[in-house]
Amino acid sequence: MEHMKISGGHNIVGGNNAIGAFGNNATNVNYGGGGPADAGLAELDRRIADLRELIDRHAARIADPPAAREAVDAVAEEARNGGAGSSRIRLMLNAVAGAAPGVTAVTQLVQELLRLVAPTPS
Repeated sequence: MEHMKISGGHNIVGGNNAIGAFGNNATNVNYGGGGPADAGLAELDRRIADLRELIDRHAARIADPPAAREAVDAVAEEARNGGAGSSRIRLMLNAVAGAAPGVTAVTQLVQELLRLVAPTPS
């Protein structure tokens, strides 16, 4: 799979993939193809977007909201670059949960994401 970085307000559609980015820190990646791996990446992308929204909604109850957002952005970047099962993603997700221990919605979603990125036994 080729990787592209896009900045500004651009849409790229080609083959089975569509990538769009509008505004600062906007990320929307749709992986096509229909296989199990593609479905897993699309689900991961949706759940990461949900986590961003929860961090924004509960920012007042999070120890360091900018650091939590940065960790979520790093998770998204790592996943886009093929590292969905990496220990780096698990560390960053745990950091987000640690910054929001009293926000059940955030900690539960982090647990869901950890299950999504858990390496499959070989």
